[in-house]
Amino acid sequence: MGVGSSNLSGRTNYKYLMFKKLTKTFTQTDFSLKDEVISYGKVISDTFYGIRYNDIDVESKQFFEVIPEVFRKGFQLHSMQINSSVPPHTDSKILTTINFYIKSGNAITTFYDVVSTNPTTTQITNQTNGKMFYIDDLVVASEFVANDFDIYVLDVTKPHSVQLTDPNAERTAFVLQSTCFKFDVVCNMLRKTNCL
Repeated sequence: MGVGSSNLSGRTNYKYLMFKKLTKTFTQTDFSLKDEVISYGKVISDTFYGIRYNDIDVESKQFFEVIPEVFRKGFQLHSMQINSSVPPHTDSKILTTINFYIKSGNAITTFYDVVSTNPTTTQITNQTNGKMFYIDDLVVASEFVANDFDIYVLDVTKPHSVQLTDPNAERTAFVLQSTCFKFDVVCNMLRKTNCL
């Protein structure tokens, strides 16, 4: 299977395996937000803009069943809310994420190759091994627009961004995140459950 489906004609390079679309979707389920896990962004006029992750109270079976049971302890389930575009970055601590898009927000997720031999990177206060990248040091490798209830697996050790095409849109997803399993390993798990 290729890197995943994209409705951005001509803008996906199938040489790169940075994300894949799963062969299944999921169903809407009620959930409630619990404690914040971490957030990345800034507050403007008392409103937070950026990415926020929360623990959630939800029936989790349909999310964990994409992973073989023996590996499930290597994943954490959270909610993700994005209410502004996110510049190119790599995630802190997380190697691979499986995103279950509740509201995709028609956002464009773009992955990049680093083309500079000495890229300039920065970090915001609470980033650990994650980094922010300057666009001049990057070239687009592949990108996609998810639909509501699509599921994608992403290699978040690679530089990627999220562009909200509507400034009033928000993106909400359940995310299964792993700090111990690399992208290729997770893809093999998904094949075992017939999700890739």
